Amino acid sequence: MAQVSTIALTNINNSAHFLFLKDIVDRASNDSNITKNCAAQVEALQKAVQEEDACSNISNKSLATDKIAEADRLRDKLYLGYKRSVSAYLDFPDADCANAAKILNQHIIDYNINVLDQLHKETGALVGFIKDLETIHKNLVETLNLTRFVDHLKAANETVREHTDVRTNERSVKVAGATKQARIASDNAYRDLINHINARMMLEGEAAYEAFATFVNTQIAEYKQSVVSKRKTKTEESPAENSPLE
Repeated sequence: MAQVSTIALTNINNSAHFLFLKDIVDRASNDSNITKNCAAQVEALQKAVQEEDACSNISNKSLATDKIAEADRLRDKLYLGYKRSVSAYLDFPDADCANAAKILNQHIIDYNINVLDQLHKETGALVGFIKDLETIHKNLVETLNLTRFVDHLKAANETVREHTDVRTNERSVKVAGATKQARIASDNAYRDLINHINARMMLEGEAAYEAFATFVNTQIAEYKQSVVSKRKTKTEESPAENSPLE
């Protein structure tokens, strides 16, 4: 007697896990025999898959977001102010100041920092830029009396770094925990549906469920071949880098 095969869903990464169950629930929802005789199980799986999808797109605003935006705006103003100040000294009548401005202006050109760049890109570029101003160009900065500009620019950039790390940590913990629980719920709902269908096939015969069972078994065979087997191979080669994302 035909039955729906089994598959170890814990061996599938998050994206493949969601896609597999989404295909199953879509097929079940469009099979009149399944929706008629397994309505509660199909509904439970639908809700579980929807929750799993939602967990992969968590967008709750971190409390650090506003602080990041505020510090980002401040550092942009300070950086642009620093550039203007250096430029103003280029034609200064004092030779030492003009020479210092020339070198610092070239330093600005070399780094080519754009305040409209992606947040992390700008942060990283400013780290190196500021380090130069505190070390190899320190005397030039002092010559133009721009030390306080540099100090405040560094503080603002460090604030962005600090709160970006906080937000990233919050999101990683939230997403990992929520996704894990959602996957467990989806697995349970899927297992209930398949067990229910297999039981009905034994009691009522295969006819009403054969098309669905064939579809699921085909999906399982494909996933075992293209997803699970490849993951096992990679895990054997490099277990630390290819552990299941659950």
